[in-house]
Amino acid sequence: MYKEDLDEYAHHIASPGGLRGMLGVYRTIAAEAQDLSQLTHTKLTVPVWAVGGAHSMGMGPFEQFHHLAKVASGYAGPFCCFLQRRVKKHVVSNP
Repeated sequence: MYKEDLDEYAHHIASPGGLRGMLGVYRTIAAEAQDLSQLTHTKLTVPVWAVGGAHSMGMGPFEQFHHLAKVASGYAGPFCCFLQRRVKKHVVSNP
């Protein structure tokens, strides 16, 4: 993880309501766990492409999701984190 990413994360947590919002995400996950569990009983019919970074999650996304779809493929590329950062910067700079 890059320092600028950590700084951005800390900035949002420190902003008014930031910590409350972050903790709300975890409360929601716990509250929806049972509903989400029921959704895993039926496999997705659309193809799934699970992407991870070679220097971060690797094939983790594929390993987590391949059993949820009839057709799934995975990729762990050296530039995944770079691409995510580029997309983030593009979206932020072009509202």
